[in-house]
Amino acid sequence: AASLCLYAAGLLGNDYLDLPEDRRDRPQRPLPRSAVRPGAVLMSAIVATALGLLLAFQANPLSGVIAVALAALVWSYNRWLKRRTALGPLVMGLCRGLSLLVGATVTGTAALAAAPVLCGAVGLTGAVAGITMIARQETALRPPGWIRWVPALMLFFALLPFLFLRWDVANGSAALRLPEAMDWLRAGLPVVWAAIWGWTLRGIPSPPAVSRAVGRMILGLLLFQSALCASAPPHGNAPALLLLLAFPVASWVGRWFYGS
Repeated sequence: AASLCLYAAGLLGNDYLDLPEDRRDRPQRPLPRSAVRPGAVLMSAIVATALGLLLAFQANPLSGVIAVALAALVWSYNRWLKRRTALGPLVMGLCRGLSLLVGATVTGTAALAAAPVLCGAVGLTGAVAGITMIARQETALRPPGWIRWVPALMLFFALLPFLFLRWDVANGSAALRLPEAMDWLRAGLPVVWAAIWGWTLRGIPSPPAVSRAVGRMILGLLLFQSALCASAPPHGNAPALLLLLAFPVASWVGRWFYGS
């Protein structure tokens, strides 16, 4: 709930701070066409931020501290960092990685040293940074080059340890194991999904093609998160299944609302 509030605050704050640009380039958005008052959007973003921080601190003080860092990055990205060529995508990725840590640290400080948690956070950070770099190519009308493969590669390297290692988080140890067919399927789905949409960006993709690929890659993060949950049986099986069931629902909703 805390992460969702901070995510919503980021979306609202982004639209509020981009209003001058949207009036010029995207007049169909809600704020430029006066469907909602700017002051209401700003107040909603502030309330969502405060609620997110309150919920995080209520869950665990460490979660609250990480949520403060997340909120600071969210607002800094919207206000200053989004237009920085290299720093902007990295900060966007860090926002998603910290969002995972807000939830993981509810279990205590040990989560910050747990290899599965760190692999998940790094994977999300890298994949979202890559998706953000691709999104910046929407109107460039030039080949995206190697950037289109970054999300798939980041997910691949993040999930690779889950295939060949069995972690004992309580003792901080890991043992080698041989992956089973279901392990390959769970880990392969998000990687193949991201690779397919990266492949669609060959040549000089049109702006709608880039926008569609970015939305689909964001949707594919559900598959990655499902694989993370399933790596911690038996308690992870239920949320893993829930995320898989959310995948077609999110895809259907994506017909009317942009993927982010």
